[in-house]
Amino acid sequence: MGEKRTVVCPECAARLKVSAESTAKNLRCAKCGATFSTPEKPSAVRRAAPPPTPAGWYPDPHGAPTQRYFDGRRWTDQLAPLPTSPRYDGLSTKSAAVAGLLQLFLGWFGLGRFYLGYGGIGGVQLALGLVGLIGTMMCFVGLIILVPLSIWLVIEGIMMIAGAIPDSEGRKLR
Repeated sequence: MGEKRTVVCPECAARLKVSAESTAKNLRCAKCGATFSTPEKPSAVRRAAPPPTPAGWYPDPHGAPTQRYFDGRRWTDQLAPLPTSPRYDGLSTKSAAVAGLLQLFLGWFGLGRFYLGYGGIGGVQLALGLVGLIGTMMCFVGLIILVPLSIWLVIEGIMMIAGAIPDSEGRKLR
């Protein structure tokens, strides 16, 4: 008894069992009656295409902060605002306590400001902190930078904990 392989009908997707030694080029589907040629290799069996994307509203593929309607074949010119989240209350996703503690304990590296999204100020604090630390290790001249920087960081840390400094998008900290 010979081995069997499965061939899929391209019309109705019915699975047909054919002997592995079969050299017949044309087969007739038992379900729909369609005639089709067999693939040369069993691995060449056609796979079903993924289902098409259904029509509906999707985030704009062009990157705009809106939704765009997809009619099942192409994107249309119809736009709609993005739905608002019921949990959005105008507050930042960042924590005031985390920002303040990062600023108080790791402020020489600008981590409190980086956490809030202020890359420029965080970079200045990082640069001043590194120059001050290296200068202090060399000949204590770096203390001229570290003392005012530390005062600045303590004030900012307290202000962050109190919620007086918003995140980079202007939203109040949680």
